[in-house]
Amino acid sequence: MIREDDDHPYASSQAAALLRGAILRIQADGVSLRTLAKGLNYKQSTVLSHMANGRVPVPLDRVQDIAKALGIPEGSLMLAALKQRFPGFNWAALLPADRSAVDNALHFLTRIERAAGKQAADLNAEQVRIMMEVATTSEPARRWLTAPELAVMEMIRQFRPDVGYNGLGDSDLDLIAHVLSNDAC
Repeated sequence: MIREDDDHPYASSQAAALLRGAILRIQADGVSLRTLAKGLNYKQSTVLSHMANGRVPVPLDRVQDIAKALGIPEGSLMLAALKQRFPGFNWAALLPADRSAVDNALHFLTRIERAAGKQAADLNAEQVRIMMEVATTSEPARRWLTAPELAVMEMIRQFRPDVGYNGLGDSDLDLIAHVLSNDAC
């Protein structure tokens, strides 16, 4: 519950906690609060400090920028900021009855964003296309290369640039099999 006489009425909010944690991570990487504020076009870093300490709420119109700058999933920060503004509203009523599916999807999205080091919305078209292909393939490990296999495939692409579209002919496959079987002896 927000109290008017409290200097930090949002201190216990999830939004403040998200900001505090993200700011600590950023600072551990050597980025100052002043630099972060400047990157967000704030004249003073105290505005971020006030948000993280719960003195002021996170402005809804800045959630996307703040989330991106701090590496926080935008949806998580938006929901937390909405809860700051409207604490009595039952936000769970807007979600599907089967929360496990939503939670799993959010967890998966968070893992993708952490692995990419950026928000899902910032992935390039090729990354999205490949992820869609992975999702629609029943045996992705059979289809996609591991890091050690990549050098071999890049060499094949160097000598057969159209391999991605036409594959290798029987003579190329026979030659590779012959070379590899002789190397094993």
